[in-house]
Amino acid sequence: MSRIEQALSKAAQERTSAKSSSPNQSSPPVNVFVPNSLTGIDPRLIAIFSVNSLAAEQYRQLRTKIIRAKRLFSHNSFLVSSALPGEGKTVTAICLAITIAQGLQDTVIIVDSDLRKPSVHKMLGINSAKGLSDYLMGKANLEEVIIKTKIDKLSAIPAGTLPSNPSELISSDKMGKLVPELKTRYQNRIVIFDSPPIVSITDSVILSQKVDEVVLVIYANHTPKEAVMDAVAELSGATITGVVLNQFDNLSRYYRKYKYKYKYGYGYGYGYGYGDSARQGREKKVK
Repeated sequence: MSRIEQALSKAAQERTSAKSSSPNQSSPPVNVFVPNSLTGIDPRLIAIFSVNSLAAEQYRQLRTKIIRAKRLFSHNSFLVSSALPGEGKTVTAICLAITIAQGLQDTVIIVDSDLRKPSVHKMLGINSAKGLSDYLMGKANLEEVIIKTKIDKLSAIPAGTLPSNPSELISSDKMGKLVPELKTRYQNRIVIFDSPPIVSITDSVILSQKVDEVVLVIYANHTPKEAVMDAVAELSGATITGVVLNQFDNLSRYYRKYKYKYKYGYGYGYGYGYGDSARQGREKKVK
């Protein structure tokens, strides 16, 4: 029997043993909500519901940083974007929203502000007949475009009808009023905006000035350094919460050595070099 087969056999035995254990046996609390049905949800999101998955622990770390920004500075609106297409920004935005919704206190609404190539509705398996663009064009009211997802405490505003003037809609006064409306409409709400890539498209840069902070997604060993530098330069007027280094396999291999101690590994890497230094002065004032 190969080592892989042995590992799979051992894992199966452990699962069987766990199921047959006494119901009175104490076990550590798990703060993870798993919806009754995941039908229609993109398979890439499923791992986030497993408390011991590689991705889930990293998203919980990012959630901690966002909750801290909310507590210290009352920041509760965050833009998730990337320098270039295909870096995993939408998966990151949705997984982050799900992770926050799994917490005890906060509710979340994710807004698909990518009015060029929207995908939030597809990944969450929701109807996108009307959405953000329809609201901004006056063709729907806000209540019509807010959709409850299959995940507890998570709502979504899909992109809606693809417009011919996405940048103009994002920069409109109505969009400027929508952000504070979503921020303050309900207590303990966090708003996550999924937006287009930053380089060559102005939508994200415009929206970054309307939200509290920005999360930048970078594809490890894929995104050119020049593109990252251009994106950071474009966001010079915004506060960058952190940088999500997607598909950083070296970090996963490093932490895998400690899987028996921690019961999990790490599949994503996060760096927080840009936003922290700019925020240190404000944190001292708050203290």
